[in-house]
Amino acid sequence: KYIKILWLNLRKLDLEFLGITPDNVQIAYNGTNLTGEFDYAQKELYENPIILYLGRLREYKRIDLAISAVAEIKKSIPNIKLIIAGTGDDESRLKEIVSEMKLEDNVSFLGFVNEVKKQELLAKSWVYVNPSSKEGWGIVNIEANYYGTPVVGFNVFGVRDSVKDGYSGYLAENFQDFVNKLLKA
Repeated sequence: KYIKILWLNLRKLDLEFLGITPDNVQIAYNGTNLTGEFDYAQKELYENPIILYLGRLREYKRIDLAISAVAEIKKSIPNIKLIIAGTGDDESRLKEIVSEMKLEDNVSFLGFVNEVKKQELLAKSWVYVNPSSKEGWGIVNIEANYYGTPVVGFNVFGVRDSVKDGYSGYLAENFQDFVNKLLKA
């Protein structure tokens, strides 16, 4: 209980740091509305190690860092895969990066996925990655955790609110730390 209160107070301090008057900050508890019951005892991962990104493809989401991390991880885990599910205005740039880094065998773009496919990806991926420079909350982090999938992201607004470092995933401080925590997850 103490940690939860402390965690929420830190987020409130983040908002105050941005100049929002403390009296104008209210804490709302977020959740998710996934259907069905998930049986953790029956959790079945994809055969090859899969890192998943699911969301909008925007530059501030820093998906290029996930792609660069795969290039590093590939040195020790050649069959590593990054699945990118979603659409957005950064898609063509990301595909160019994959091509330049010759990672076509390790990175795939699925485009928009429906709820059934989304739930399968979240349940069967080895780790969910959220390299964003900021998030409002990071609801997909909670969804990944619902399926027992750890989240690796950066210690930034929103991500640190939905990922408890060392418990539901890992928060990185820099790129090399990000790579190391992906390997750890």
